[in-house]
Amino acid sequence: MLKRHLVGLVMMTAVLSGGLFPSTGFSYPSAVTVLDTQEIVKLSDTALAALYVDAVIELEAIEMFHKTSGFSPKEYQEYKNLLRFRYELKSELQRRKLDVPAIEQQVN
Repeated sequence: MLKRHLVGLVMMTAVLSGGLFPSTGFSYPSAVTVLDTQEIVKLSDTALAALYVDAVIELEAIEMFHKTSGFSPKEYQEYKNLLRFRYELKSELQRRKLDVPAIEQQVN
């Protein structure tokens, strides 16, 4: 009887621990270094824009990672690369004063 309760307690603890405290194997360290306000002010315009883009891409990738069952490290990097590629394409479209195709509204 005691053995049965002990096994049940161990199993319940394992389930709860896995849900409340996921292991570091299920997360990726951010590729973006968070700066304080004084460091941000010192950035050049180019560095500031690049860091902003990196932060947006990292946030989007992390959000998608947590919305899905997770990516492998390779899939995670590929997703971030595609986000960056999309940003570069949009930036070039804007630089050329072309309209961004309405595909995003149609897909989402």
